[in-house]
Amino acid sequence: MNTRHLSKKILFLLFYPLAVGVAAQELRTYVAARGNDSNACQSEAAPCRSLQRALAQTAPGGSVVIVDSGIFTGATIDKSITISAAKGVSAAILTIDQPAFLIAGDGIRVILRDLTLDGLGYARVGIDYRNGARLQIENCTIHGFTAFGVYALSSGNHLHIEGGSISDSGEGIRVLGNADGKPQVLLRTVRLENNYTGFWIGGGATGSATGIVAVDNLFTGIEAAAGFGPGTKLVVEQSLISGNQIGIYAFAPLPDEEFKTVQVTAIGNVISNNQLQGIRIRAGIFSNFSVANSTVSGNGIGLEQEGNAKLFSYGNNRSMNNVTETRGVITPRGHI
Repeated sequence: MNTRHLSKKILFLLFYPLAVGVAAQELRTYVAARGNDSNACQSEAAPCRSLQRALAQTAPGGSVVIVDSGIFTGATIDKSITISAAKGVSAAILTIDQPAFLIAGDGIRVILRDLTLDGLGYARVGIDYRNGARLQIENCTIHGFTAFGVYALSSGNHLHIEGGSISDSGEGIRVLGNADGKPQVLLRTVRLENNYTGFWIGGGATGSATGIVAVDNLFTGIEAAAGFGPGTKLVVEQSLISGNQIGIYAFAPLPDEEFKTVQVTAIGNVISNNQLQGIRIRAGIFSNFSVANSTVSGNGIGLEQEGNAKLFSYGNNRSMNNVTETRGVITPRGHI
């Protein structure tokens, strides 16, 4: 018996099914309201009906494109992928009992683009980011989730949200970090409206918010909660924070208030017409809030400091027409 040829045959039989499986996955697949999950999803002429089926047919690093308007169900994502709607397509992801997207996979990179997610006032979470290297959400509309529009844990390294809106949810965005400074969050030109809290960051996460609009949220527009280690760090720039109970609130949760740290820097913002405070910090001695080149007007209290934290106000701020301009100890600084 020729053992060499026999070994090659055995190897071929072992690995041929795997090779066929890999070959069957496409770099781009298609989903449509007219689709059918018995299709291979590999062309616009024969699309799948569900995102979950399309994901199974798509190679890591590939993309799923929704090619006609309709209502779709969500999916669990465990590999690098882009999910987007084609130009002019209205793609609504509806759910009532589970996240529209659950994202969990070591090292994966996910992009969600031009989608509408609706929890109909029943589902708890729109996007549940449990684990991954990067989640990018672009121009998505997220609405009607009872707990969180977007929820990110420390095991998700980077969260980037640009454009779009998050509204009518418990917390529009909640980022719960750890002492390693993860996740790192970047928000740009996002509208956060009519939530309980627009954007909540805490536990040691780091973030920046630029050009956002946080308006008419029931409690806070932006809320930063202290954490252990280096603490929670947030920069807010060129944003409108208006019509909330509190505009921007930095605080240290009890107990151990003095040993947790939060650092917030607000530059070039308009913080107006918030019912209680425009800016408030309540934290321990290692925490601080710096405000520069910002307009603080029409609030119940313009700037409020409580506890041993520092609230720095730079000389180029404009504070006016608040019921009470300041409360607590405000430390003046020169121009930033």
